[in-house]
Amino acid sequence: MGDTRLVHTPALLPSLTGILDEDAVSRRILAFLLRNEAAMDTARGIAAWWVDCDEIAVQTALDRLLIAGAITAHTRVSGVLYGLTRNPETRAWLRNRLTPLAAAE
Repeated sequence: MGDTRLVHTPALLPSLTGILDEDAVSRRILAFLLRNEAAMDTARGIAAWWVDCDEIAVQTALDRLLIAGAITAHTRVSGVLYGLTRNPETRAWLRNRLTPLAAAE
């Protein structure tokens, strides 16, 4: 039961840009995580408590964000917990990218 982190590479940023431009659920998840950087929860918990959204839509968004390197998955006995990437460059990029998008919504 370990921490399953994806290695961040700059090549993932264009993919993450598209996700943020096109997926409101992903934006809401990341906005929550940027306000609560130590938060982690299951897809069910995120759907119910963070974004008040359908669990299937949340799992789809989490899968995209995981592949893009914006979040990490931590396997525990209770299930998979998702949290914000620990990569400081990605966190800074997300803050800069999400601020204008949040203002436009």
